[in-house]
Amino acid sequence: MPFETFRRNQRPMLAVFALMAMFAFVVSDSLMNYLGSRPSGVNNDEVIANLHGKDIKASQIGEMANQRAFANDFVTKLLSLKLATAQIGLPVPQTIFGTTDDRSIVDALILEKEADRLGIPINHEATKIWLREAPIQILLQTLGLAGSEVTMRTFRDRIGTIKNEDLDATYQTFFTTRIPDQLLINSIGNQLRLLQVRTLGGGTEVSPLDVYEDFKAEAETVSVNAVAFPVDAYLTQVGEPAEADLKALFEKGSQTEPKRTVAAPAFKIPRRVQIEAISADTTTIVAKLTARMSDEKIKEAYESRKEADFSLPPLAPEESLKLSPLPQDLFAGDAAAKMTPKGTADSQVPPAPSDGPRFRPLDEVKVSLIEELARDQAREEIDLKFSQVREEVMNPFADRILAVEEDNEAARDEGQAGNKPIPTYDSKLLVDSAKKFELTYEKTSLLSQEEATAPDAVLALGAIADARLGTEIGDLGDNFSTEIFSTTFKNFDATAFTTIIGRRYMIWKIADEPARVPTFDEVKPAVVAYWKLEKARGLAEKAAKDFAESVTKKNGDLKVESSTAKRALIVTAPTAKVATGISGMPARENQFAELSEPGKALMDAAFKLSDKQVAVEPNSTTSIYYVMSLGARKSVNPEELYGPTGPFLRLVRSAMADSEMEGRDIWMKELRKKAGLTSDWVPPSERDTKANKKS
Repeated sequence: MPFETFRRNQRPMLAVFALMAMFAFVVSDSLMNYLGSRPSGVNNDEVIANLHGKDIKASQIGEMANQRAFANDFVTKLLSLKLATAQIGLPVPQTIFGTTDDRSIVDALILEKEADRLGIPINHEATKIWLREAPIQILLQTLGLAGSEVTMRTFRDRIGTIKNEDLDATYQTFFTTRIPDQLLINSIGNQLRLLQVRTLGGGTEVSPLDVYEDFKAEAETVSVNAVAFPVDAYLTQVGEPAEADLKALFEKGSQTEPKRTVAAPAFKIPRRVQIEAISADTTTIVAKLTARMSDEKIKEAYESRKEADFSLPPLAPEESLKLSPLPQDLFAGDAAAKMTPKGTADSQVPPAPSDGPRFRPLDEVKVSLIEELARDQAREEIDLKFSQVREEVMNPFADRILAVEEDNEAARDEGQAGNKPIPTYDSKLLVDSAKKFELTYEKTSLLSQEEATAPDAVLALGAIADARLGTEIGDLGDNFSTEIFSTTFKNFDATAFTTIIGRRYMIWKIADEPARVPTFDEVKPAVVAYWKLEKARGLAEKAAKDFAESVTKKNGDLKVESSTAKRALIVTAPTAKVATGISGMPARENQFAELSEPGKALMDAAFKLSDKQVAVEPNSTTSIYYVMSLGARKSVNPEELYGPTGPFLRLVRSAMADSEMEGRDIWMKELRKKAGLTSDWVPPSERDTKANKKS
């Protein structure tokens, strides 16, 4: 009978075995890739960090990473086996105990030291209890299925509980030749106690009022009526400053760099950089390649990839019966109809499903296949052009600079001056090369970080302002404005950037001027401009307050008074204070789109307005004063929060998660500081990753 049972259920059972094999191959391969990628040998055992006065080397990092990788791998495979047995296709969390990058592992070593100090032991029995009870709960939480008791019970009933035999089967199937059982349980137990220490930070209190305020912030909407008083409009009324006043103002702000949102005197010249770039629009190239993609190439690509990319799983017996033209597949062995001649109705009956390999048809995948082929071809085309420009212009000039720097360094080592001048760069070479390869060339002016990160930077810089380090959209690093000011971004070092819409850049820095304190004469025009602007601010604020007072005297009707005073009325759309996060993204503060850079203070003032009340508030850059009155308010009430469809549970979980996360972050920072790790510490691997992203 066992063989008969297998014959009846061979499809689902084979699917289970295939799933087990898949996890064994994929996860084990990922683990070995990680463990094999770490440098080995005495020469590569570099110092990663210094903790508690002792150097932590790569070999020690590797030991903890190895331990965590095995612990993560065991829980992943344990859950995979349970799901496969229950024939449930759900993604399994891969890093329950945390990731294995160097930054995370250094934190793990700090936590381990604290666990030892607190006397928290590795408890094998408690570890086994945790393995039987926690992984399925973690799985449901990861999938967002833990909010409903009914949902949890349904999945628990389907998956079943984890038993000792499940733990043994997971070990025997996947780990018996890789790690001794006691060492594995010790690894999992150690990672568990690190999690325990990590959670000691706790969180702040979360009250019902906190939850209700969060609800109001995302559900209550306000619109305002506003009248603008631009500061620029009052510049002609301020007169001219005395020389002594200007010098006093300069002395007050000579050591301060200007900030957009700080209305204080600031005349120090900030660090400024200048960038050159060549770029290509992937979307445009893809469109051209798609238009001329031949049917032969599409069919060839489909045939070569269909087994790997477009295969369908075999039909289960019950699926095969459902698709069969008969209640039961009685004539599966009589395809030629020798025993049962076909009748006239047979031509209208769909054929019985095949037991052979099944694939998604070409017509179903053709559009996505064409786009993928075109994108691959576009990537290769752009890579080739960028490579040619680097070989013709960028690399030769960078090599010349490197040669001079090496000569200077060698000369200084011998006690000489070592001040051979750096070669002069001529942009014409890059301009001509970009034109030759049909690439777009651009060059920025000298930019400060404040200018590069301004909300309207994209207007001045174009799409490059939104570019991020790297070439793959799913694996982009720091943005342009952050990267070009980093200490690792060297002059004349060709680097790849990409925007999320697919424009590819190759950029390099051609100038980098350090911050400096200017002379008074050098920045006198800026000092004069600031003096006038500050006087104009006072006039604009007074005019706005006078207008607000007149509105208040006339029953707070801003609409009527703006019409009488012939001032333009701005009416904002109903806006919530907070935009609810979607797809795992955090919530963010809203802004009135109709007002210029309103800022938090103005938004707070707007939401505090009551009927017939008038408020005056500048925008975030103090370039405009707004007189505001309440247009409309869509209020909320507790019933909407606590009702059967209300977001109470979601907001409670969110508030508690935020509180816990904040508490843990504070706690981890304290532990890092206690270990002697500086706040600006960066592991060598991150510096290497950043370097590898550069072309």
